[in-house]
Amino acid sequence: MILMLKNLEKFLKNESIILYFCITFLSLTFLIAGLGKILDTDSFLKSIRPMPFLLKFTNSEIVIFGILLGILEMILATLIWVSNFRKLTAIVILSLLFLFSGFISYLLVNNIPSKCSCFSLLCERVLTPMSLFQDVVLMIFSIYIVRKSN
Repeated sequence: MILMLKNLEKFLKNESIILYFCITFLSLTFLIAGLGKILDTDSFLKSIRPMPFLLKFTNSEIVIFGILLGILEMILATLIWVSNFRKLTAIVILSLLFLFSGFISYLLVNNIPSKCSCFSLLCERVLTPMSLFQDVVLMIFSIYIVRKSN
């Protein structure tokens, strides 16, 4: 048991393992979310339509926004692996996560029922405070990457 604890302590002290775990998790999350927005624009449209500032936009404009956001998320999922762009990419991801958290908070505070279609049909669920918590965890990963990158 003591040997296991020592090995766990050694593992946790290895910052590169933690860094690459954070990079992998963020990269996969943004890759899947980006693909979901591109492949299932209808679900994405339904999930963000309740935002009052989007009322002046047409459905086709929001679909184009969803596709562009999906492409951006997939580019970020790739660039986070390039050490020269890692810090900037993590900052952009962190900014997007703040934006997404703001959307989720707005919907939760105003009791606007909405489904999270960030991952398309792979994981369509009702927004809850847990959705916000998940974004906070991703923000922590992003901050860790910013702090540990050159």
